[in-house]
Amino acid sequence: MMVRSIESRIAKLEASRKHRDETLVVWRLPGTDASEAVAGVSHGPGDRVICLEWYGEGPLPPPKWHRSVSHGLSKEEDASVEIMMTRILDAATPEDMRRAEERRRGPNPDLRGYSDDEILHMAFGVVT
Repeated sequence: MMVRSIESRIAKLEASRKHRDETLVVWRLPGTDASEAVAGVSHGPGDRVICLEWYGEGPLPPPKWHRSVSHGLSKEEDASVEIMMTRILDAATPEDMRRAEERRRGPNPDLRGYSDDEILHMAFGVVT
């Protein structure tokens, strides 16, 4: 009887902790390691986690779960994401673009089928 009660409590705890359809956003300073920034944050295997560089004023924002990252960020956080994306695109050379096109060897992916959160996870996701 007691084992069943413990199993029931564990199941309830696991269900309450799981963040289905949410993304954990972790911030780090530019040039620092993403895996180190994420290491101290509570998340589980299979959770969708992205690690973004902070270009804003003041301290890093705390880690936060978002149902919609693109709608849940502050203006300053959103500006940091734009800076990251711009730096990635500016750093790409024509040779990089040509090699990426050769590797794809198929039809161009239709990005309209992905949510903003899925695209951010593809770009900045951390394996958990």
